[in-house]
Amino acid sequence: MHGAQVFFGEHDAWGTPIYNAVQLLERFPAILKESGATKINIIAHSKGGIDARYLIALLNEEFPGDLPVASLTTIATPHHGSRSIEMLLKSLWPVFIPLSFVANLVYKRIGDKNPDFLGTCLYLTPSNMKQFNATQPDISPIYSQQFASSLHGVIDDPLVFAPYLFVYLAEGPNDGLISMQSSTYDNYRGEYRTADGRGVPHDYLVDLPKRPFSALRESGTILPAVRRFSQAASKPDSTTLDFKDISDFYLAIAADLKARGL
Repeated sequence: MHGAQVFFGEHDAWGTPIYNAVQLLERFPAILKESGATKINIIAHSKGGIDARYLIALLNEEFPGDLPVASLTTIATPHHGSRSIEMLLKSLWPVFIPLSFVANLVYKRIGDKNPDFLGTCLYLTPSNMKQFNATQPDISPIYSQQFASSLHGVIDDPLVFAPYLFVYLAEGPNDGLISMQSSTYDNYRGEYRTADGRGVPHDYLVDLPKRPFSALRESGTILPAVRRFSQAASKPDSTTLDFKDISDFYLAIAADLKARGL
């Protein structure tokens, strides 16, 4: 794809980060063999960024001093956990038991091998992520960068306004699920936003509608057709990049990594 080989993790959606890291570790040799590369660039969305960081911790044990990872790019990843999830766990603990049971059944039917909705939520509390961040091994040779998005009220996407408002009251600006503060870590690059300044919902960052932005606009969605990315990675001295589709955002990330020699 545009000169880059692309591989999917093929890990569980709701497996715990450590379980998913083991899944990814088992897949790693096949990716290296098929690509012929000695190092790969990981681009991860949401909890996938935490899965990837656990993976890197495991790889550090297997390949000390010579990690087969060139870079880690995370997009809307809760590096500092979610206070919103923690609040729900504390106030609605009895509800989480049956909810987790149902969610596990659904995701197992969809394709997860070992979904653990409750366990994953517990992993993503601020206290657990603080402990993980403090004990994670030094991976400084790996280039790391983070991106985020934030909504600005009901006008951005009415469908996620309720969770956006809840997370906003608990944690501040967010994309309908993950706060901007939690999305930052050691090298925050900026926000992905619309051409008229609106934010992009969490699920749109992975093309959940599976249609170009132009088609979404023509179908009546309030999200505009053209996006822009503030403080774009491929042009560090610029303020915006205009994209016709979410795929252009990922292509820009790949192009920037290539330009960096990664």
